[in-house]
Order: sequence, then structure tokens, then C-alpha cells
Amino acid sequence: ALILMNNKELITRTPDAHDRRVAYIDLSNKGRTLYTRIEPHIVAWNQDFCGQLGIQSEMELLQLLQGIETWCRNAGQQ
Repeated sequence: ALILMNNKELITRTPDAHDRRVAYIDLSNKGRTLYTRIEPHIVAWNQDFCGQLGIQSEMELLQLLQGIETWCRNAGQQ
């Protein structure tokens, strides 16, 4: 996904000054413009999706996603 975003000039990559293996990714001006344009649609879609799930399923989904996020953060530190 980052390669595609880079090809479309939606992100910038800044190499770390001390570790060549690390690059910091940021939205470019073009990427920020796109994000600003699509964010209301994403928020509306998320609200509609969660509304269809019901509160219990929404909470379970949130808990699962938080678990995935934690796993990804821990995997990145190894």
C-alpha cells in the first residue's frame, strides 16, 4: 500500500539520520488534501457499519482490532 501511495505522491519518506533501515512516513500535501476530502465519507461509513453491528459486536470488534494493533506494535519492536 505504501508503494502505491508513494507512486501517487500521497506520502513522503524521510530516512532516519542514525539508522538507514528506518524511514518516517508522512502524508504529503496531496495526501492531506485527499484525506480531508474523503474523511467525512469514511466516518459516515464507519458509523453506518457499527450501527449495523449492534453495541456488543462493535465492542468485540474494537477489542479484536486493539489486540491486532498491540501485536503489530510489539512485532515492530523485535
